[in-house]
Amino acid sequence: MARLQHTNDPWETEVFAWIKGDGAPKLNAQKDSEVIVYAEGDELIGFSGIGPYKVNWPEPDSDRVKHLHVIAVGLDQRYRRLPEGPREQRYSWRILESIAASVASKPKFPRIVTLFVHPLNARAIKLYCDYGFRFLPHQVYVDPETRTEYPMMVYSF
Repeated sequence: MARLQHTNDPWETEVFAWIKGDGAPKLNAQKDSEVIVYAEGDELIGFSGIGPYKVNWPEPDSDRVKHLHVIAVGLDQRYRRLPEGPREQRYSWRILESIAASVASKPKFPRIVTLFVHPLNARAIKLYCDYGFRFLPHQVYVDPETRTEYPMMVYSF
């Protein structure tokens, strides 16, 4: 993973540290979890990690539902907005397609996927919204060190 390049934005630093550190091996060792590495030829493009999580679904007062949650997703900065053309052909879109396909291939889980997103990561928020994710206002992760509030987004299909 050393060849992956990213900016110094806090959300990128955090997620790329996860894939380069022990986050990915720990996640891969968990039941029903998966780390996916995206490459073209010998070039690393990006990565994602998904694992089980529980959320009140579909309403805040609904029962907690076990589903698959995106732990991390990253795209090498050299591949952003590429390849040129329709967004459905871009690497970022293909990564989301791969995540959805992975969730769909696990029939014991409902066809929903969630993630937490850094509130200042406007590019990711736009991508997720364009793909069909929506905010779940009753679900927020608060980073214990920075006190940053990460809203949850959900995609159901």
